[in-house]
Amino acid sequence: MSVSAEGRLAGLTAGQWGMLTAVQANGEGIARSTIARREKAGTLERMRPGVYRLPGVPTDRLDDIRAAWLASDPAAIARDRLVDPDVVVGGAAAAWVHEIGDLYPAPYLLYTAKRRQTAHDDVRYSRRHLSRADVMILDGLPVTTRERTIADLLDEGDLSLVADALGDAERSDDDLDIPALVRHLDAHAKRLGHANGTDVYAELRTLAGVDAARLKDLVVRTDLTERLSAELGQQMQQALAPILFELNASVEGMGPDTFAPLREQLDEQAERMMAPFRKQLDEQVRRLTAPTREALRGYLSPYPPRVKLPSAALPEIALPPAIQAMLRDLAQHSARTAVQTGGRPEGRARSGEVDRETIDEEEMLREALDVQSATRHLDPFTAIDASSSIRGTFATVAKKAPDLELTWQEAEALANRMVAPVLDGSVTSGRWDPVRSTWA
Repeated sequence: MSVSAEGRLAGLTAGQWGMLTAVQANGEGIARSTIARREKAGTLERMRPGVYRLPGVPTDRLDDIRAAWLASDPAAIARDRLVDPDVVVGGAAAAWVHEIGDLYPAPYLLYTAKRRQTAHDDVRYSRRHLSRADVMILDGLPVTTRERTIADLLDEGDLSLVADALGDAERSDDDLDIPALVRHLDAHAKRLGHANGTDVYAELRTLAGVDAARLKDLVVRTDLTERLSAELGQQMQQALAPILFELNASVEGMGPDTFAPLREQLDEQAERMMAPFRKQLDEQVRRLTAPTREALRGYLSPYPPRVKLPSAALPEIALPPAIQAMLRDLAQHSARTAVQTGGRPEGRARSGEVDRETIDEEEMLREALDVQSATRHLDPFTAIDASSSIRGTFATVAKKAPDLELTWQEAEALANRMVAPVLDGSVTSGRWDPVRSTWA
């Protein structure tokens, strides 16, 4: 072949990934017989019928798709076809170009404005109208955008494969145009049993596990858990503030020694209610961070650098409705107790025992007994019987109490001396005299 022919071949392959078509070569005056001789001699490599590549050109994962696209209009030079593409790579082949999903690209789907047919099994033409917004040039090829590609994959693969493509697109550095994707998904919603594209997107996102992966990354690499704990703690304090205000108003005039136990009791009750929620959050955090902790085992630093999230990065966070309801109940109960007891801790009866020092009013004792009966779902009773556990452990416990020289039988009799008259109605008012062990 003449030097001029060599130059013409090199000129054709420039800007076409080192490839040329036989029709392009003929247009430059190079006979098909010359192409056949070069192929046989190894100075041209046959990519597919009518498409060749110069030897020594670096290979690429997209070469087969590029060759199929060149063959779709063999006479035109590639750069001239990119201004207003007449053939666009779509479907799984487009996903392959975008590097999203795990679908095999062949047969290569090529969208055209006019109906076309092919005798080659590795190419499939589809007549499809595409707007300019749905097409982009990537690695020298006209392909559908990621948003259009993901939606079109619903015509080719099952939801899990499409979800994989969505997951790769969501995790890539380039921002995915979610509104555009949802608009494309609208066309598939009814067939998939959804009302609209938003619902389809939600299902694909769930299958892709995008949110779980991002949450794991947030938990490990940012101060998300600390921010959540601080925000919930602050909301809890805000919820308790009106309670403390009412308590303060209810016990106005009392000394700090009287009010302090009430506030301490309130804080303890609130902490007990929040404990299950905090435990659940801690368990979730441990599960999320376990894979990362295992992967980092053996490194010099046990944890990656933690990034502080911007103040506006988190959405509005609120205590769960169940916790809010418990706080409201606590508010009502604590305020009522403060008024009724005059600032003293609420009287209580536990397993047949009555605190004689804190309960000294008949009305207070009756209410305390009513509360215990309702809480424990007890049948009506007029006397207290020491349980078998109390009988067995009373002597040991009594040794730890100073100046308590009673047997369990004597303690049971003393408790009934106080409680029985209130239960049977023989005492309707008065004060209990702990010295004489009688109602006055």
